[in-house]
Amino acid sequence: MRDALQGAVVEISGKVGNSGRLFGAVSAAAIADAVKEQLGQTIDRRRVIIASPIKAVGDYTVTVGLHSRGVREPQGPRFRREVKASRIG
Repeated sequence: MRDALQGAVVEISGKVGNSGRLFGAVSAAAIADAVKEQLGQTIDRRRVIIASPIKAVGDYTVTVGLHSRGVREPQGPRFRREVKASRIG
């Protein structure tokens, strides 16, 4: 899964005002759904870490934790994912 996600770009569409601000914010669940739909990879929404709320059109990088905390393995690196919020309509 790491190779499929590393460097991938996922586009998420939403309603945007004239100023380029989204109505609401892009959620971790929306990112997980878009990854499944666009990349064919299932990730747990709780593993998607958004540094600050995505509330405007643009390119954003989010972190996806791929290792379970319950497993006694060293924590692996976190991989960054680009998320684009695009104006529709």
